[in-house]
Amino acid sequence: MSELKAISGNCFVVRDEQEAEFGGIDLSDSVQVKSSYGTIAAIDSECTFASVGDRVHIPHYGVMDVEWDKKEYAMCKADRLFYVNGEPVNEYTLVRKCTEDHVRDESGEIALFMTKNFIENTNWVEVVEVAKDSRYMKDEYVGLYCPLPENDEKLARVGHSKDFCVHESLIQMLTEG
Repeated sequence: MSELKAISGNCFVVRDEQEAEFGGIDLSDSVQVKSSYGTIAAIDSECTFASVGDRVHIPHYGVMDVEWDKKEYAMCKADRLFYVNGEPVNEYTLVRKCTEDHVRDESGEIALFMTKNFIENTNWVEVVEVAKDSRYMKDEYVGLYCPLPENDEKLARVGHSKDFCVHESLIQMLTEG
């Protein structure tokens, strides 16, 4: 067979094996989902932030599963990739949902009281890491806090954690906590 080539800004990712257990509990076939992680098998040569062999988090939106040469691939536009080799890329910022403390204003006064119920529903996050190719976000913003929209195709949870990657265009304001 011929070699798989990605064109028109696309990439092909081989997904990791499906998770058959989570937190020590075996998952039945009906609740198992395809892995959100994989390895790039082919990518358009125009992509500057990822290459073949890189480990990626597969985007939640705009992904189509395709079969070629008896193998299954997740196909998406390369510009939808946001987390490559454990780092945010493509103007994305890694943020962590606030769960441990109150959000404070410049004077140290509590600006947002974090009750147990509010923690579960909060959209406040702390900036953890900024992509090297970001236009507006800077490394000096790490440790600052910002609110995020509840749902957007440029906002994605990273694995089963409190971490999210968000495109810098969704960050409207930053404040010290």
